Amino acid sequence: MKQGAGRFNNCVVVVNPTSSSYDKGQQYIRQLDVIFKNNIEIIEMRLSDYERPSWLITRLNSVLTKNTLFCIAGGDGTVNIIVDSLLRSSAISDSAKQATLLPLWAGNANDLAHMVNGNPPSLVESILNSGEIVPVFPLLVTTTNGTKNASKLAVNYVSLGASAYASVRISSPGHRHRRIYRLPGARNLTDMASVTRAFVGAATFESDIDGLKRSIYDIALINGPRIAKVNRIPIKLSDKNFFEILIVRKHPLILSYLMELFMGITVERHTRTERSFSINDPTWGQIDGEAIQIPGNTTIEVKPFSRPFNILSTKIKL
Repeated sequence: MKQGAGRFNNCVVVVNPTSSSYDKGQQYIRQLDVIFKNNIEIIEMRLSDYERPSWLITRLNSVLTKNTLFCIAGGDGTVNIIVDSLLRSSAISDSAKQATLLPLWAGNANDLAHMVNGNPPSLVESILNSGEIVPVFPLLVTTTNGTKNASKLAVNYVSLGASAYASVRISSPGHRHRRIYRLPGARNLTDMASVTRAFVGAATFESDIDGLKRSIYDIALINGPRIAKVNRIPIKLSDKNFFEILIVRKHPLILSYLMELFMGITVERHTRTERSFSINDPTWGQIDGEAIQIPGNTTIEVKPFSRPFNILSTKIKL
């Protein structure tokens, strides 16, 4: 098998110009431009693409093939929109669905980029030279509320409750537009402070799960070894299953959920191939860091999607 840029016929980069690490993404794009000798196409996402990605789908179908290196310069939310569109749209050809993804470190958490290639390298060429093409199965998340049925892919994780409420807090314009947030070190401290306040203020919700009515504080269904910058999840991204962390009551030291201390918290952990439960109270949910409101009396079903996407990785070993 060819290594380096030689195994790809062309390079396509989708850019989210509003991503929180936009400048870092631009550095890698300049490197890719040199490596592919101008055989590179830049697609800038528009705000409307996040609600109705029809323009993006048409554009991707026209430039992607199974021999394309497909880079994404944006955060995990941008990756989510693209993977969901790539795998589930009937308007995208089978050849385009086989393109090889390379997520760049251009967002906030960048969970997928860290899971597949570790910390940001100084040269993206190192990944092209030593990375292997690995299939990854995202999670299919289906919600049913009365006659309304919706589905979406989760590349990294889906959660409901406290962690989703924390995502709402750190994604708000009031949080991200602070002047101190532009500094990398201060950004992490600011995020941690907002997450702590969110966990303290989050409420439990009632659920029908495992045949019982249970009060739940947080449930996270995780596709790989990292969630929101915490690297302690015992599962591989390439596995065709996922990991569940269930917290059924609130505790004053709830931040220990993120730090894996779990002092005084009722925590259940399981490796699963599918999960189904109902929530009786409205709550917050999140998919790959993007928050959504979940109404009461909603059934949630999660399982690996039937088709994987290909990703270039130096960290995942099959």
